[in-house]
Amino acid sequence: DVDRKRDPVSAAMSSPAFSVLADTPLPAVACEMRKRAIGSAVVVSEGEVIGIFTTSDALDALASPDTFRRRAISVSPVARHRSSARG
Repeated sequence: DVDRKRDPVSAAMSSPAFSVLADTPLPAVACEMRKRAIGSAVVVSEGEVIGIFTTSDALDALASPDTFRRRAISVSPVARHRSSARG
């Protein structure tokens, strides 16, 4: 069991992370997320984490494909470093 007051996020995270290449078709990612019953996919380009695709992103794209806007996110230097170290 995770102690939500003391344990780090790594104690509650899913591992390994589900990652996809940036040019993977949106329907393929959404189908795989549904199959795995997960809510997000780490998006990678040239070995670097460039974002996260969530079920909310999928719903936004489905509900209004003509007006879909990317939300700005930031990836901390620690996250970039760790993703690069794993290959």
